Amino acid sequence: MIFSILKFTAEKALGTTVLHCVIGIPIHFSELQRRAYLDAAAIAGLRPLRFMHETTATAFGIYKPGLPDDEPFNVVFVDIGHASMEVSVAAFKKGQLKILGHAFDRSLGGRDFDGVLFRHFAEKFKQEYNINVSANIRASRRLRSSSLVESGLPLEKIGAVEVVGPGSRIPAILRILASVFRKEPSRTLNASECIARGCALQCAMMTPPFKVRHFEVQDSFSFSIGLSWKGVPASKQVEARNIVFGSGSSLPRAKVLTFQRSGTLLINAFYADGSNLPPGAPLKIGTYQIGPLKTNKLENANLQLKIRLDIHRTLSIEPASMTEEELEASASKTIDSPEGLI
Repeated sequence: MIFSILKFTAEKALGTTVLHCVIGIPIHFSELQRRAYLDAAAIAGLRPLRFMHETTATAFGIYKPGLPDDEPFNVVFVDIGHASMEVSVAAFKKGQLKILGHAFDRSLGGRDFDGVLFRHFAEKFKQEYNINVSANIRASRRLRSSSLVESGLPLEKIGAVEVVGPGSRIPAILRILASVFRKEPSRTLNASECIARGCALQCAMMTPPFKVRHFEVQDSFSFSIGLSWKGVPASKQVEARNIVFGSGSSLPRAKVLTFQRSGTLLINAFYADGSNLPPGAPLKIGTYQIGPLKTNKLENANLQLKIRLDIHRTLSIEPASMTEEELEASASKTIDSPEGLI
């Protein structure tokens, strides 16, 4: 519904049909959440050119000439929203932006500071005026509305700290950030528009009719992804496991794995660490079936598979190449039900 409204608003303002877009998403979105966004965009009649992590889009939005050629200028971006918090470290060089690391807390945001202040003043009103504002919905609403290191870099290598999001307006947060990074945070970006600005700039660069100077973006991934595999029938095989993409891997990214196999190969993709996933989210990403393989020989054939994290940061597995004797291989995938994720 939101995508449909945005599409309608943009088409009305521009007087033309809007089809392609770039969508900003939180860095902690899982595979199922990303695919849900792709499905929602398709239902709304949109074709996403790519997903951008929100802090990456924020960093991309301040791209400008005059960046250094050799030693990168490192900037910390802190996005404090209503319900969550994201932090990234970005290295700027001439014509290039590289994300060095991500961190996030999906359950810490401005509402938590609101809650602390609300409870403090509610108790104070009760003691001084014998008024229980917690029992009065209208009084509660008025009170709430009037209160508000993965990169590996040393602190001296941080050139600036940019703070965005509605929580960036809370003075206590700015004081905490100043004490952590030992420099005063800046709020030079529009806290409400910076993500959209970065996504719009990326969309223009990916659309040929617009003449925008190219600026390379190297993003990173927040989760470690592993694979396990068995032959069919699985009951007679020993399962092998391997971490394919580690946390902090640059994106997009692809690897080629070689298997000696005849018949059918079953591959399970999973998150190696579930601590950063949404509550209740399964570790398993999906199951891929490669085969059945049709070969002219009885012994195992060499099968190469390409494992890819694409521009949307979703996982795909496809046959890359086989031996000369290998005639054909098919690949299919099933994805677990996204219960309780969005």
